[in-house]
Amino acid sequence: MTRGVFTISLDFELFWGVRDHRRLENYGENIRNVHTVAPRLLQLFRKYDVHCTWATVGMLFHKDKTALLSKLPERLPDYVKKEYDPYSYIRENELDAVFHFAPGLIRLITETPGQEVGTHTYSHFYTLEENTTMEQFRDDIRLALKIASENGVPAKSIVFPRNQYSAGHIAVCTEFGIKTFRGTKFLPCIHRGRERVKIYPEGEYVSLTVI
Repeated sequence: MTRGVFTISLDFELFWGVRDHRRLENYGENIRNVHTVAPRLLQLFRKYDVHCTWATVGMLFHKDKTALLSKLPERLPDYVKKEYDPYSYIRENELDAVFHFAPGLIRLITETPGQEVGTHTYSHFYTLEENTTMEQFRDDIRLALKIASENGVPAKSIVFPRNQYSAGHIAVCTEFGIKTFRGTKFLPCIHRGRERVKIYPEGEYVSLTVI
C-alpha cells in the first residue's frame, strides 16, 4: 500500500502580504507576533520531525530599507491599482524592520532540520492584475532567487501571491529552475484584497504540483 504524504507549506510574508488592504495601526500586532510564533513552530517541527516549506517574500531577506532600495528589479510592476504597488509604498514610508524584514528568522528556518525556504516572489507580485507584464514578473523572480541564493538558500518552489498565475508564469518559473508550485485546491478564484474573483471552471483546481 502506498503511503500518503501530508505536506505543510506556509506563506512567510509579514506585512508585504496584506499591505494593500490592512493597516499597521490595527493589524500590526498580528505581524509582530510572527517573530514569536515562527520560532515556536520551528521548535515543534524539530521535536516531532515535521518538514515544512516556507514560501518567503524575497524582500524579507533584507535588514532594512537602505538594503532593500539597493536591490530592485530592473522592471517594476506598473499596477493600475496603485495600492498594489509595493515600490510606491517603500518610497513613501519608513519601514519598521519588525513588520517588513526577517533575515534572522530566515536564518533560523534554514538551520532547522527538515525546513525548506521557497519563494513567494520578491515583492508579493500579483501576476494577473491589470497592466503587469511577463517581463516584470521575470525580473521579480530573477531577483527573488538571486537574493535567496546570496543567503545560501536554493529556492526550488513557489507559491503565487493570491493564487494568481497562468501557464506563462509557470513557464517563467521553470526557466529559473523552480520545480514545484503550491496552489489552492478548494477555492477556484483569485483573492484580490477582500474581493474573490472566479477564474477557473467549477471543479478545476491545483494543489502541490511538480512542473
